[in-house]
Amino acid sequence: MAKAVPIITSVAAIAAAVFIPGTIPILGATVAYGAIAAAGISVAGGLAAMALAETPSQLVPQTRVSSEAAVTNPSLRFAYGACDVVPVQIFRHVDGATWYGVYLLNSRPSEGGFVLKVNDEVQTLGAAGGADPYDFDAGGLVATGKYGAQDGDGPIKVWFSRGDHTGPPAQWRAEIPDAIAATDVWAGMTLMFVRLRYGGATTASRLWKGRFPALRVFGYWSRLHDPRDPAQDPDDAATWGWSDNAALVTLDLLRHPRALGRAAFLVDRASFAEAAEECETPGREYRVNGVVTLETREYALLDPVLTACGGRLSRDGGVHRLRVARWRAPVVTLTTPLGDSFEFTEQGPAYARASGVSSTFISADLGFVADQVPEYVTGAGDDRDRLEFPLVTDWRQVERLQQIAQRASLRQARFSDALFPASAMRVRVGDFVTLAIPDFGIADGVYEVLSKRPQVIRNDQGSAMLVVGLELAETGEEVFDWTPATDEMPYTVSESAGQVDITVSPPGVAAAPVFRKVETGGTAIDDPVLALQLTASPAPFVDHYQIRQRELGGRWRVVLEVEAVEFEGGVLEVILPATLGFTYETGARAVSDVGASPWANTGAVTVTPEAATLSPPYGGRDEHGGAGTAAVSFIVPPNAAGLNIYRVGSGLLEEITAAPGDRVTFSEALGAGVYSYTARARNALGDLSGASARIRVTVTTGGGD
Repeated sequence: MAKAVPIITSVAAIAAAVFIPGTIPILGATVAYGAIAAAGISVAGGLAAMALAETPSQLVPQTRVSSEAAVTNPSLRFAYGACDVVPVQIFRHVDGATWYGVYLLNSRPSEGGFVLKVNDEVQTLGAAGGADPYDFDAGGLVATGKYGAQDGDGPIKVWFSRGDHTGPPAQWRAEIPDAIAATDVWAGMTLMFVRLRYGGATTASRLWKGRFPALRVFGYWSRLHDPRDPAQDPDDAATWGWSDNAALVTLDLLRHPRALGRAAFLVDRASFAEAAEECETPGREYRVNGVVTLETREYALLDPVLTACGGRLSRDGGVHRLRVARWRAPVVTLTTPLGDSFEFTEQGPAYARASGVSSTFISADLGFVADQVPEYVTGAGDDRDRLEFPLVTDWRQVERLQQIAQRASLRQARFSDALFPASAMRVRVGDFVTLAIPDFGIADGVYEVLSKRPQVIRNDQGSAMLVVGLELAETGEEVFDWTPATDEMPYTVSESAGQVDITVSPPGVAAAPVFRKVETGGTAIDDPVLALQLTASPAPFVDHYQIRQRELGGRWRVVLEVEAVEFEGGVLEVILPATLGFTYETGARAVSDVGASPWANTGAVTVTPEAATLSPPYGGRDEHGGAGTAAVSFIVPPNAAGLNIYRVGSGLLEEITAAPGDRVTFSEALGAGVYSYTARARNALGDLSGASARIRVTVTTGGGD
């Protein structure tokens, strides 16, 4: 049997990004789609699809139906990014006090890194009987702690597969041969096999509280094709890499045969490569984390993904092109509309203006619960535009898009019903253009192309002329400005001048478990605590800071308030109580006379004796290897015994032993291209830290993989 992916209980970032030029789209009719603050236009499908590595034969779970088995055929679902997924049951069988269930996590293969949560509690999973925990022929993963058992066989045992399994676990086939067979595969899907033992009445009452446990699984989900990477074949999913890039998710749904199924020649690779690069701008990333249910093959399937990046998808001659919410220099200056007929609207009616924008998204702190960022307000009244971000878990990303939407809505100028010469054919939907019509200075400025309509006009003599009709909307570089120190906070905007009125921005936060010596009865012992490092808010007039803490999945409570004057050099360390083996989240916010900032929260931190202070490698850099050589280096963090070096998309390259503080260099011969590397620290017990920051290396000539 094939092995499932290794299971981890830490959340580490994985990403890949390299570039390759694309193709030129065919000229023709254009359809604008998916503006950030308005509904998109649904474009009819029916274009030819090109088969990818995953075949339609994998769509339907194949299992037998008996009187004791309940099988459902759930809607196909694509899980993207790194996030929690609520499993969907596709098989169950009850044998006495033992329950067997197969759960669908993702209707395609996944990257891995699975973390099981039972009733919102993260489970530590160990190998059953010392066997390989990822081998379906033996082993299985047994929950420890609250759901553990001395006999190593429950109450909860799980097997994960990232889509490479060839049948159910051997233990299932031995225990329930009449309910499941070796041919019951669900091929190519990411699954979780759960074996749950109820126990006697006392055990059932103690563990399950009279209810079936609620299950959630964190993971790094679908692997995506990146047109920037020359090593990735668009028709071979085995060459793809994990990513949460919104542009790559859009491309995946557009191309995948189970989604919209558009052929490769109907996609402008260059525009998607450019959009993917823009989605990875540091501090302004557009990420997608969540599940897309494939209930339709219409373009509406893309709406939540386009909303997550402020995207505009167009079809020019049938070729799809993507633009995300970024400022770009105008591509052309338009000065000579043909004829005297065009329409220019400088100011929309007052009733058409929203007084603000409010947004809801899926809170990363609260799992699958809608949260709301502070409203972006431009005037009095309750007529707010509403934006929903079902695939976004980062409130900063929501705030950026919310701000762009409202600033764009304050620019009311529209230019339409104008025809331009054939030289304007180079303009595409989503481009920015400069309008400078002689003797019509009121319309001068920068505009975004909303739609494009090529036409052929014939005169009475039979001559023909190609012209282009354009619809333009006013924009400007300031619409897309984003300064975290002033924009990541509640704010109001003056409708006339668009001035940002700053209130309070949040502090920086970082937490790590440490052990402090304390005296108990004359004996010095190691006491676990959480060290929370605060970086002062840049906002003026901050009076004090509130600090909150919770066990993972529990209820937040404010545990401490510290005065702003206690910060030294803009930094303050706060010690919070902790218990060995527990997982915590902490957060802080700045408070002043004008209000409080949003909460800035740390990620989940588990207090373990071995990995308590195992930080990721740092100081990564490109060592500029010679021709045909990639070379990178990282610094070994404290408490580590060495580093593991990874090339993104290729996995582990080398395990290097080194002392804390050493700079470790790795090099390899490669063909020309752009490659990304990362590293993890490793202690003497083999525990791994989170991933370091990615280092991108360009190899210019020679070499071999």
